[in-house]
Formats: sequence, C-alpha cells, structure tokens
Amino acid sequence: KQWYQRRVAITAGSLSKHTKNIKTECPDFQAVTFFPYDSDRKFTIINVYDSPEQSSYKARRRSNKSEEDSLSTLDQLLEFRANNTDLGDVMMVGDLNARTGNLNIDPVIEEDLEHDIPTSHPGTSERVSKDQVINSRGSKLIDFLACNRLSIMNGQTLGDIFGEYTSVNYNGASVVDYMTATPGLLESVLSFEVLNLTKFSDHKPCICKLNRSYSFTAAQVLLDELEDAPKKFKWDNQDEGLKQRFLAAQNAPDLKMKKEKSTDCDSALIPLLHSLA
Repeated sequence: KQWYQRRVAITAGSLSKHTKNIKTECPDFQAVTFFPYDSDRKFTIINVYDSPEQSSYKARRRSNKSEEDSLSTLDQLLEFRANNTDLGDVMMVGDLNARTGNLNIDPVIEEDLEHDIPTSHPGTSERVSKDQVINSRGSKLIDFLACNRLSIMNGQTLGDIFGEYTSVNYNGASVVDYMTATPGLLESVLSFEVLNLTKFSDHKPCICKLNRSYSFTAAQVLLDELEDAPKKFKWDNQDEGLKQRFLAAQNAPDLKMKKEKSTDCDSALIPLLHSLA
C-alpha cells in the first residue's frame, strides 16, 4: 500500500469496500478510514493542505468574518478529531507550510501519555532535518502533534534518514510536507521516502509504505472461477421472438460475420447485445 502526498493515491488492488470517507466540514483537509482484514486495526488517513498565511485563499477566508473561517486549519482539525473519536490509528499527511526544524513528538505508549512532550535531535536522536528553521506555524504544528500523539516520519524513518527537503523553489529549500502517525500505526511503517522533484510541482512527492492486510479478491482469481460460455444454445419455443432477433443480428451486413461461425454463441454474443439495446 502506498500513500502519495500531495496528490493522494493508494496502490493495493481494489480497496473500495474497505474504506469509508469521513465528512470533515472543512475544505482544507479530507479523511478516509481504512478497514484491514483485522477490523480492530482500522486506521484513518487525513490529507491536509494548510495554505500560507499570505495567500489569497486565507485573505478571502478572513474577510468572511464567520466563526468557522476565523479558525485556523489546525484548530478545525482539532475540532474534527474531537467530533470523530472512532478513527482508530491516524496518519496525517500533507503540505502544512510549517517549518519544524528537527523537533518531533516522542511516540510513547498509552500508559506514558503524561510524558508525551516535544523532543528534538540531537537530544533524543529521533529526527534529523536538513531544514533547521522553526517558524511560528512550526511551533503550533508541534503543539498540535503533541495533543494528538502524532509523530513525524520525516528524518526518523528508513528511507529518509537525512531529513530531505520537500520543497524547492526560487526562495530556497525547506521541509514543509510531512507524514505523521500515531504510535500504533508507526509500528506498521516499512519506509518513508522523499522522491525527486517532478515537472508538475515545486514540492517533492513523499511515499510511505505500510504493512497492512486486506481480504480482497484478485481479478485473476475471479476470472479463474468463471465458466466458459456454451458453444451452442438450445432455443425454447417461448423465445421465438428472441431467436429471430438473434438470427437477424447474425445476418446483419455491417457485422461481416463469417458464415462458418454463425452457430458460435461466443461470436454472436456482442451483436446480439447490440440488437437488444
């Protein structure tokens, strides 16, 4: 299973029956809950885009002067978490436009929740980052992660041990795109990687591989269970009208069917369906 951010995609066959979209009431983030084969280990992925404070989008929201628009994206995420307590483990990913330096949250176990405080490298050696800047939004993000027991994968996970830059543009390079997860889901992370820049964006794609099991049927298995269509069809007297239409479809000049295959049910199936439409 692979989850790409900012454009989110999942690869693992068809998982549609194992997912559920969660209504968020906020255009800045989306949420999908996944139900693995072991239903006790369900988890939710929240994809976030928190645009820069100086963006025209933020300016329009501030001009609305509504109570909802006065809340920051992180505030609305907190409200969403409070109203949806049955999300299971959580992975939050996205472009948060926040620079956190090498700060992170220690993914402690439930019994030690009171010790869930921000930590930093090299004090704990838990996260490294090529971007050493910490801005105000980065500090707020760390507080949010601490409240939700989310730990940053960037710079502390196999595949990104040096904390690669995620955004490169004319202003320079920075780490503003993150993948974070709660302790239960961190145990299933196989790797996290920041890929090379593409021509589509000045943000690098990030990929995370999870070890999760799903009970879905592969396409080839379904095909192997199907039986071949019969070569000949025995008509019922009650189906005389259908028989005539079947024969008319076979003899239609625009179909150019070979005479020697006119009794082959497989060859006549498609023109029959067209004639019945």
